[in-house]
Amino acid sequence: METKILSMQEAKNGTSQVRVEHPQGGVYIIGFSSTMPLLLSKEYSDAICTITDNYFKLERDDYFNYLTRQLHVLGYEMPMFAGQDRNADRERIGHRIKELREEQGLDAKTVAQKAGITPANMSRIEQGKYSPGLDILCRIASALGMQLDFVKKGE
Repeated sequence: METKILSMQEAKNGTSQVRVEHPQGGVYIIGFSSTMPLLLSKEYSDAICTITDNYFKLERDDYFNYLTRQLHVLGYEMPMFAGQDRNADRERIGHRIKELREEQGLDAKTVAQKAGITPANMSRIEQGKYSPGLDILCRIASALGMQLDFVKKGE
């Protein structure tokens, strides 16, 4: 199994969410209308991982529909929603910006000034709390002596 369960959270209203990291490195959030079967069953977690692995091997179009159908066939509770966790990408990018800045011995205020943004925005970006546009990301990259590019994962 390549898919990993990152977390299971129970909400006060009796619902639950599961965060899974799929084989290609992205993160999905799956929401359920209850918590009982999810929190008590390792088989349930294993089924979600196996279904997600198969989804990426088969290159299906709609994760939610595929997951719902497969969980139904297995007799498990079907999800209320499933989709990519956009926060995970923001956090990953923010962490990388901070990492590059610290490697160069720069403080956030200096990079923010070079990029033409406020130090408060720089802090929010590094914490993954703010999703900057492409122009701001390019200015931050330039301030760090970098450029934005598409590279294969792991490079």
